[in-house]
Amino acid sequence: MKRICMGGLGVAAFLALGACDAGAGAASATPTDAETPPSGGTGGSGGADGAGGQAVGGTGGARPDAAPTAGVIPDAAQTGGTPTADLGPTGGSPTTDAGPTTPDAATPPPTGACSGTYARATEAGILEDDRLDEVSGLTPSPTTPDVLWMLNDSGDLARLYAVSTSGRLLGILYLRGVENVDFEDIAAGPCPLGQPGACLWVADTGNNGGDRSEFVVHVVPEPAVDAVNGFPDLATDQVWHFPVRYPDAVRDSEALALAPDASTFYLFEKVDGAPSHVYRHPGNFADGVLAELEPVATLAAPGFDVPLGRMITGAAMHPDGRRLLLRVYTGSYEYRLADGADWTSLADIEPLRVAAGPLTEPQGEAITYDASGRGVFTISEDPDQTRRVPLHHYDCIP
Repeated sequence: MKRICMGGLGVAAFLALGACDAGAGAASATPTDAETPPSGGTGGSGGADGAGGQAVGGTGGARPDAAPTAGVIPDAAQTGGTPTADLGPTGGSPTTDAGPTTPDAATPPPTGACSGTYARATEAGILEDDRLDEVSGLTPSPTTPDVLWMLNDSGDLARLYAVSTSGRLLGILYLRGVENVDFEDIAAGPCPLGQPGACLWVADTGNNGGDRSEFVVHVVPEPAVDAVNGFPDLATDQVWHFPVRYPDAVRDSEALALAPDASTFYLFEKVDGAPSHVYRHPGNFADGVLAELEPVATLAAPGFDVPLGRMITGAAMHPDGRRLLLRVYTGSYEYRLADGADWTSLADIEPLRVAAGPLTEPQGEAITYDASGRGVFTISEDPDQTRRVPLHHYDCIP
């Protein structure tokens, strides 16, 4: 989402009141506390110092620092069917191959979960790359410790950023043939359609203008990531596309939660001052084939009751499938299923507040569990262009 504008006692005023950065606890109703992808010579972004790296096609060269413009990464089919095997970026020879370089199966998910509450936010690092100024989603790498994948929303190219848990850019993966209409969230898990390896699931589901009737979740194999030295920028056209529509109305969603076995995914409506509708994919994934989402629950969104304060902007499913994180502009919350319950009972769960705010996240839209499953990461967009975007972590308090 672009920068939010607020009137009255909105999120900005809420933050200014110092109600943010409170520790975890039960939910409360009132406050208390023109760049191009690698093609024929774009230099990579890998390396321990976050710059340089192997040239991607052609003779190499410096990557422009100017902000990118939205557009389609060229030369990949957007129709249904099996993703092509030609994974190299357009132009130049040789190219850096973004093929399925992850292990044959995703790393087994962690079994840990926080049995208590969460500590106050700590600053894990500062994003070092200024292009990450509208981070709308993040997820841990399912195969490489200490690596997070992030994306910007509309206005950026169709690309995913690998970032260390200290904020250092490790490399960029471009999705050829894909347009970033309004990327909003990202999740990681098994690949679809019985394909081996780990994949990244990208929700192009934003609809602030209310003018979209169909949406899509793109899925791409996760490339190998060197958490120390990074990797040269990559481009791939091995992308599955799962278009969806809502059964009952035109809605806006910025929050994606992927089932641990990737059998389905959930989308959460972003709406102010009204119950939020929750939907899921019917699970019969078919590349390029439009599916109608299924209603799951109607949820009174968590958060503080100020304008825009309860708009759901991010989500993440725990690897055990029994916990769910929801991000709103005024904080972060965790839902824990009771024994025998499923997510159709979401509206009956009293969420645990992970954090209010924090104050240094003026437009927080991204949340995920860390690789251990016991901690949480959050990050904000940079609406004021401060060029200092902190990555926050919340430790478990058993």
